[in-house]
Amino acid sequence: MVDYIYDIDVHIALVVIILLSLFITILFFVQFLMNRHTEMLISKLELEKLREINGLTRENTDASPSKQASEPDNSEESKNDECSDSKKESKNGEFKKIEDINRKKLLKLFTEMSCNPRMDEQENLALSYQGENFLLMFNGPFIRIWDFSWYSVKPTDDNFTLIKDAVNYANFSFGPSIVMHSPDEDGNVVFSSRVDVPLINIVDDIQGYMEVVLDSFFSLKQSLSREINRLKTNPQDRTLHDNPIGFDTASLSDPSSPQAN
Repeated sequence: MVDYIYDIDVHIALVVIILLSLFITILFFVQFLMNRHTEMLISKLELEKLREINGLTRENTDASPSKQASEPDNSEESKNDECSDSKKESKNGEFKKIEDINRKKLLKLFTEMSCNPRMDEQENLALSYQGENFLLMFNGPFIRIWDFSWYSVKPTDDNFTLIKDAVNYANFSFGPSIVMHSPDEDGNVVFSSRVDVPLINIVDDIQGYMEVVLDSFFSLKQSLSREINRLKTNPQDRTLHDNPIGFDTASLSDPSSPQAN
């Protein structure tokens, strides 16, 4: 009887062990299936996310050529503009320094020469030399010198055409040029003369240099006087027309009169 009961217990124990093993296996399998399902869902979501990102990337890639066509990249041009502006500012700064140096240098020089120099509001230098009034304008290393209003003539003057021819010949001389201004309110054509010269550090004798330049204005007037007398004496020479230089006669009554350069 005891052996029979023992055998039953053993069989029951085996059945229980088998059932427990089967239950544990089923649990592991269910857990595996759940994990697998979760992984598949995650993978699916990730795939959809990647597809969405790829779709956006393609849209940006497709749109970029048209964007580049409609809105070109001006970064290189901007850099060039900045570089150009920087060079201009640097050059303007250097020119300004040279101008200031030349102004101070000539102001001191003409003061020592008793030319009564004075600076106007535009920082131009006015002075008197040999009884003539001059105006000096500064532009970097260059100086423009004017001798204003030293002669005038009316367009109705009988010698007006001859004088224009004489001016034309005189302007072929080296140095300053004569400028004929449009008639003023009184109907007079006013004559001025000007010249552009450099003033740089290699000029050792500045006083001698400026005296030569200013003296050339008087030589120009003498040249004009000689040409007028020559054309009066030899009218046939007036047929030998050279190219006009320095005229500003747009409003003269003579429609064939040359224009200013």
